[in-house]
Amino acid sequence: MYPILFGVGVIIPLLKDKEGDCNSIDNYRGITLCPVISKLFELVIIDSYSHMLTTDDLQFGFKPNLSCDSAIFTWRTTVDHFVEHGSSVFVASLDVSKAFDTVSHTKLIDFLAKKGIPHWLLCLLNDWYSKLVGTVRWLNQLSYSFPITNGVRQGSSLSPSIFSVFVDTFILDLKALDKGCTISDKFLGCIMYADDLILLSASVSGLQAMLDCCYETSQLLSLKFNNIKSHCFVVGPLHDANIRCMRVGNDVIEWRTYIKYLGIMFSSGKKLHVNTDPVKHKFFRAFNSIYGNCRSLNELVHLKLHESYCLPLLSYGSAAVKLTTCQLADMNSCWNIGVSLVFANMTPFVCLLLALEDWILLIYVC
Repeated sequence: MYPILFGVGVIIPLLKDKEGDCNSIDNYRGITLCPVISKLFELVIIDSYSHMLTTDDLQFGFKPNLSCDSAIFTWRTTVDHFVEHGSSVFVASLDVSKAFDTVSHTKLIDFLAKKGIPHWLLCLLNDWYSKLVGTVRWLNQLSYSFPITNGVRQGSSLSPSIFSVFVDTFILDLKALDKGCTISDKFLGCIMYADDLILLSASVSGLQAMLDCCYETSQLLSLKFNNIKSHCFVVGPLHDANIRCMRVGNDVIEWRTYIKYLGIMFSSGKKLHVNTDPVKHKFFRAFNSIYGNCRSLNELVHLKLHESYCLPLLSYGSAAVKLTTCQLADMNSCWNIGVSLVFANMTPFVCLLLALEDWILLIYVC
């Protein structure tokens, strides 16, 4: 029997978009706090059975030494390869509606059984998931407790691994369909990062066949695609062609001239373009927040805060995408503007010391 307290979680609602409607339930994301002892137990399970919780190479989420940059680089280089050889690439970005919260516990256990997970562990997980209870904390008040009958357990160390195994079915079914982009006989027609799924095809009919396959798989897994957040996109010679809308089941997926994938905005055209404006806006919002609330701090402390919290926003994904010389200069200008504001009132002597430090570092690197 699994300890009842291991299944208790405290849910804290966090605002997604501060500029959005604060009174809308859809603008909040629940973060669940779990008992530390249960996380420790899960880490023991992962250490013992990680070899059974493997997923396809096209799943980049929740894996060591892989990140969003890895998924972005794979999809960008695949598109560039086909475009450079004169072909258009038809892309579909699919959003699974509340994927983590709608997973069927029964089907999750069934899929884990197919992966060869020991029977005793399946029984333990089944007992554990039957005892999941949540309570919402708002300010200093706790709501009444309620049972959680769907979804993988939030805040759990084990949930990412078992969720990846569950949705790995999408990749396996698409590989069996054999309709997407391939390079040197290697299938690269779909790329997943957790529940973010992107499809790549060299033809419209092939993309529709892949969408049909994804719909059938979603029905098998009892998951649903959000057609409002799902879009189609073309890169290459046919980027401005008039193409009929695609479908996932009975839902229409519209064509867009831009697509947002893992936080980076891509624009359609003869080649794949990156729109850096959203990144710059995030950088300046974060910079202004720190700069406005920490005026009394030392300049060097200011700089450290901006390097820790603002610079990563500006450089996010830059290693995986192709930025033009103009874009690189523009990004560098953003950082220089921030630094100049921080050190606007610095004494000439300190500026000279910082300049000498930069020259010494440059000589050392060279």
